[in-house]
Amino acid sequence: MNELLLSFIWKQRLISPNTFTTDKSKVYIVYPGLENSNQGPDFLNARVYIDNNLWYGNVEIHVKSSDWFLHCHQLDINFQNVICHVVWICDTDVYTSNGEKIPTIELSTQILPELINNYQFLMDSRNPIPCAKLISDVHSFIIYDMLESCFVEMLNNKIASLHLNLQQLNNNIDEFSYRTIARAFGFKVNNDPFEETAKALPFSLIRRYINDLELIEALLFGQANLLHDHFSDAYPKNLHINYSFYKKKHSLKPQISSNWRYLRLHPGNFPCIRIAQFASFLYNNFTGIDIFLSMRKIEQIYDVIIKPINEYWDYHFKFDIQSTYKRKIMGKNSADIIIINAIVPLMYLYGKNRNLSSLSNLAIDIMEQISAEDNKIIRLWRSLNVKPLNAVHSQALIYLKNNYCDKYNCLNCKIGSKIIRSN
Repeated sequence: MNELLLSFIWKQRLISPNTFTTDKSKVYIVYPGLENSNQGPDFLNARVYIDNNLWYGNVEIHVKSSDWFLHCHQLDINFQNVICHVVWICDTDVYTSNGEKIPTIELSTQILPELINNYQFLMDSRNPIPCAKLISDVHSFIIYDMLESCFVEMLNNKIASLHLNLQQLNNNIDEFSYRTIARAFGFKVNNDPFEETAKALPFSLIRRYINDLELIEALLFGQANLLHDHFSDAYPKNLHINYSFYKKKHSLKPQISSNWRYLRLHPGNFPCIRIAQFASFLYNNFTGIDIFLSMRKIEQIYDVIIKPINEYWDYHFKFDIQSTYKRKIMGKNSADIIIINAIVPLMYLYGKNRNLSSLSNLAIDIMEQISAEDNKIIRLWRSLNVKPLNAVHSQALIYLKNNYCDKYNCLNCKIGSKIIRSN
C-alpha cells in the first residue's frame, strides 16, 4: 500500500457508501477536494459530511495515521484546517496544532479487495504495457479519450520548453521558427549540428538573400563547416568561393565543431542532402512562421517543405563523391516528421501566446491529417488492437508508453484507472 493509491481511492470516491470514521461516525464525501502538489495537505477545499454535519476544509492522506507525527504535521499551521485524516491503518489518533482531534477514516476495512488486486496486478506486470492482458476489456472510447489527453499534455509540455527558448531570443518568433525548423531537418541524428548551423547564420541574413538559392546554399554549407578550398567539382568550388566572400563581408564564424553524423544513416539522410533540402525550403519561400498560419490542408504545407534541390545532388551524396543517379527530393514521410516536430508545435505555440484558440486548434487539425507513424512502439500497441488513426494518436501512444506505461503511472492514466476500478 502507498499514498498514491490511497489518494487515488479518495479522489475517485471508491470507498464503501457505508463508510465510518474510527469513532463510528457516518461519512459521506460531497467533494474530495483539489489535489495539492505543493506544500500542505494532500487535498484542499474538500466537503465531507460527518454524522450529518458538513465540513469544509482539507484532507491529509497517510499509510499509517502515526505518519502524521512522523512528518510533524501537529506542529505545522498549514495543517490547522484538516477536517479528515484518510489512512490505510489507524495506529493512533492525531491532533492539530491547537490540540483538536481529527476524524480518521481507516480504508483497509472499507474498500473492495478487487481494487487492490487490480492495482497490484498492474504494478507486478512485466509487460511493456502493464495492462496488456486487460486492455481488451476497456471501451475504445476511454482509450481514445486518453490519447487525446496525452497529445494535448505532450504539446503543452513541448511548448513550455519552446517558450523559454523563444524568450531567450527576445520573442523574435521568426528567428526562433527558423532555428526550430532547422533542428527538425536534422532528423534526430543531426539535430544538434543543424541547430548550431542556424545559430551561426542569423535568419535576418537568410531573409536578405532569400531570392538567391546558390548563395543560401553557400552560406548554410559554409556555416555548417562543410566547405574547403580543395574541391574537384565545380559546384562545391563555386559554393566555397561565394561563401568566402560573404563570410568576410558579414564577419561570419562557422559553427565550432563539425560533428555531423553519417554512421548507419541511409544516404538520403546524409547532412549534405538535408542541408540542400533546407536551403530549397528557405529559398524564395520561408519568410517566417506567418507563411503557415493560413494553411488549412496538409498538402499546402507539403508544397512549402518539399522542393527540388540542385541537380548536382542527383548524382552525389557528398561533395566530390559521385554516385548512381537518384533524385533527392524529400518524401512525404520525411516532411511529416518536420511538420510533427516543428511546424505544428510552432503553430500551437503561436496560437497559445496570442490567445488564438482557432490557430491552436488548427495545429491539431493539421496533425490529424497526417498518417499514423509506424515504429516499434506503435507496432506494440497494434498487437493489443489499439490502432492509431492518425499522427495525433501515434504521437500520443508514444507519449503514453514513455510517460505512463514505462513509469507504471497507471493511477493517472484513464485506461489504468478504469481497469483498477473494474470488478
